[in-house]
Amino acid sequence: MPNEHEQLGTSSRVHWKRARKRYIAPIVLILSDAILALLIWGLAYAIQDIWSRGPLSGVAVGSVAPAIAVWVAMRALLGMYPGYGLDAVQELRRHTFSLLAALGVLAIFALSFHIGELLSRMMLGLVFACLLLFAPLIRYLGNEA
Repeated sequence: MPNEHEQLGTSSRVHWKRARKRYIAPIVLILSDAILALLIWGLAYAIQDIWSRGPLSGVAVGSVAPAIAVWVAMRALLGMYPGYGLDAVQELRRHTFSLLAALGVLAIFALSFHIGELLSRMMLGLVFACLLLFAPLIRYLGNEA
């Protein structure tokens, strides 16, 4: 029969596993989404550099971090971190809503601060189209591993 100390050790291990699953899984998902978005922004920047006539403005480069933060925040508000219990259709719907909301917030700020002409529309289109396609694919592949 286990003594009191052995029961406490088992109880604390179960508590640690639950806490780890509760806090670490969303943090890993948030970081993976942020890294994916940074990689896609870098790819879009390289394509923009090849096909464009000139360099990006400082405003376009400076809009990367806020755009990623808004996208991740929208995903968090829609309950995608960690997203347990969502079926594939609901997850894809929430992903699309978060991406469109982030694009809308970026457009509203660009219009309100009169910097819309400084942002590259081709780069924004590439980034949001790639995020629309690749974020669910990467998340699916991560769940399968």
